[in-house]
Amino acid sequence: ELPEKVTSYVSAKYAGYRIDDSKFVKTPSTEYYQLELEKNGKRDKFLHLRGKYSWANGDTYDGMWKNGLMDGEGIFRQADGAKFKGIFKQGKKEGHGIMEDADGLRSEGNFHDDLKHGIFVERDKNGQIVREVNYVNGVEKPKSQNDSTTVKNKVK
Repeated sequence: ELPEKVTSYVSAKYAGYRIDDSKFVKTPSTEYYQLELEKNGKRDKFLHLRGKYSWANGDTYDGMWKNGLMDGEGIFRQADGAKFKGIFKQGKKEGHGIMEDADGLRSEGNFHDDLKHGIFVERDKNGQIVREVNYVNGVEKPKSQNDSTTVKNKVK
């Protein structure tokens, strides 16, 4: 029997589908729900829902999965202490996220196709703003005068 949070998620995200087959997978390095969804008599979707995975190098991921890839909200922790908390799409950072290095420096902003994209606010371990940086496809670019005001109002 699947937990209510799993069935509710499927109902909300996949209207018209029903769970045709499911199992909970747990190994020493991972745990997740594996689902096959059916619509109109045809198996149509294969999902992994919220789960954890640990790589041999010590990196871990705890979050949403879809078709074997990080997809949705999650936290990726590197063995060296750095982490990323945010949104993934098909295994890549996509949308809002916060990166934090092992020393506590935080960088918050939007990602596109696994790259920083847009205004990022960097804070020290005490939460003080160190700098604001504009990125375009992962490359640091000069920002316009209006960007600073906009960021300070949006990011707390």
